[in-house]
Amino acid sequence: MLSCSPYTYFDSSNATYVVSDCFNSTYGCHYQKERAAWRYDIAGQLGDSLPEGAEIDWARFRWNHPTGSLGATYVDVRIDANTQILSSSYCSYMRSSADQSSFIQSYISDAYSLSVDLDVIAESLEGGYLSTQIWVGGGADGTTFFNSGTLQPRIEIGYSMPEPPPGACCLPSSSCIQIEPDVCDAMSGVHNGADTDCADVECANSDVLAGLSYSIVGTDLVDDAEPTWTVDVYAELAEGCRLDAVAGDVNQSKMVSTTGSFYQNLYGGPTSASINPALFDVFPDLRYDSFVTIGRTDQIDNALSDIGIDFASFEAGGAIEST
Repeated sequence: MLSCSPYTYFDSSNATYVVSDCFNSTYGCHYQKERAAWRYDIAGQLGDSLPEGAEIDWARFRWNHPTGSLGATYVDVRIDANTQILSSSYCSYMRSSADQSSFIQSYISDAYSLSVDLDVIAESLEGGYLSTQIWVGGGADGTTFFNSGTLQPRIEIGYSMPEPPPGACCLPSSSCIQIEPDVCDAMSGVHNGADTDCADVECANSDVLAGLSYSIVGTDLVDDAEPTWTVDVYAELAEGCRLDAVAGDVNQSKMVSTTGSFYQNLYGGPTSASINPALFDVFPDLRYDSFVTIGRTDQIDNALSDIGIDFASFEAGGAIEST
């Protein structure tokens, strides 16, 4: 931190710290500090805790004040990535040559955040440190910063993990689909590695129906007031098997349900025989209508029929149930 007169740097471990313009109504300039600076070991702290492959999405410099302690009319902020330790000369350098500068004219909140350029974060990861400096001006009796605990001036960083690339997944049915490793595991499959192709993989033969699998199409693909999730669900069959019909009886009912409700487009229907692809350009949400099918996904060259099933509840967003 820098003292107003003389301009010298010294460390402070006080729980709170007052910074103001070079004026004080009681003590004058000599006892005032108009700038404060902090240094963060980004490479040492973040480098050890950031998961491998993580991508930093955002970063911010955030600080807090005790309620009612704001006395500044403007605030000047400098952010710099460097290997320097804090000193009077380095703080002077930051005021003219920092990697990032911001001048805040409206300063009325107990908490304030300033976005940090991701290029500056990347540089600090290589160089080791990220230093910040705040110059508070125009306040007669100073602005108080929390200087310890969870509310002290800090660097907050958000990151995400990229989706693993899909690859060949051998399902229990012996069929192969291109999906991500975690989805393959959830389906009790064996993943053959990123970017592998089903054409190059031999899955073990089986003569039984494996069950169900799914493929996520996307989220919020339709213009709807509620969030939506579109997924294709498949019956997995062994090599050479053919599915002719799906039915329920008194011993085993057929049920297709969801914990929410099924999206139903006005121009669609309960089966693929109702899906007219000629309407896709005019009614694009029709692509994501909820329907059941054997084989075909629209009405072209489609001989699918349904007998004895009441689809009224399904078309209203509810379940399909048949005994």
